[in-house]
Amino acid sequence: MERSLKKTYKVPKKPQRGFVMVAVVFVIVVLALAVAFMSRFSGTALAANTKAILGARGEMAALAGLEWGIHHAAATGTCNNASNVTFPNLSSFVVNITCNDENYSGGITVYTITANASFGTLGQPEYIWREFSAVVEQ
Repeated sequence: MERSLKKTYKVPKKPQRGFVMVAVVFVIVVLALAVAFMSRFSGTALAANTKAILGARGEMAALAGLEWGIHHAAATGTCNNASNVTFPNLSSFVVNITCNDENYSGGITVYTITANASFGTLGQPEYIWREFSAVVEQ
């Protein structure tokens, strides 16, 4: 007769205590907080990038207005103030151009040209305002 060397032991059943459930809830809460932090950080980074892009476009609009004012003063010999000027590809910006001229002896005229570009409403998060000036002698 063959005898089995293996003994079978029965493990007594212990009542479950719920330790795994506490760990699962903890992991879920930590992951939820991490997702909330990342989404907040992502939104802040996106807003900063949007503001930087709008700022660069505002500079380009103000420089385009300044160049327009210089060209007009050089071509016509007169100052021209212009309000609410828009340029193609920068149509969301409003550009205002002011020009002051001073005549000196010897037929010299000095033009002080200022152009500012604005986007949005003052006090809003996406408000942009840029200004450039130039002095031109003719």
